[in-house]
Amino acid sequence: MRDIIGFFLSLVCLLHCVGLPFLLPLLTQVGHGFEEESVHFALLAVVTVYTAVILWPQASSKIRLISGTGLMVLYSAMLVHGHSAESLLTVAGSLLLMASHMLNLRQGHSRTDACVDE
Repeated sequence: MRDIIGFFLSLVCLLHCVGLPFLLPLLTQVGHGFEEESVHFALLAVVTVYTAVILWPQASSKIRLISGTGLMVLYSAMLVHGHSAESLLTVAGSLLLMASHMLNLRQGHSRTDACVDE
């Protein structure tokens, strides 16, 4: 379940980046806040903490490498100015994080929140 949540957090980053330019004209009043840098920092902070606390402790080194690379790409996107380069990096980083969660789920390393029978 935790990898599914992580997958969807990464998907939120992806949708935020790709979908926001199309939604801004429709959401003129609400949409302005979503382009603020503080929103990007907040999303990245949540994704980073979730990855470090939930994914990394029980993931293989391959999955930690993929997700760590995804996080580094997302952090790089914060440093790049220009919508197309920033978007490309954000999409790449989000896809890497999504892939790491799906790989972890497939390998059966995902912890569940359910009680285990003793």
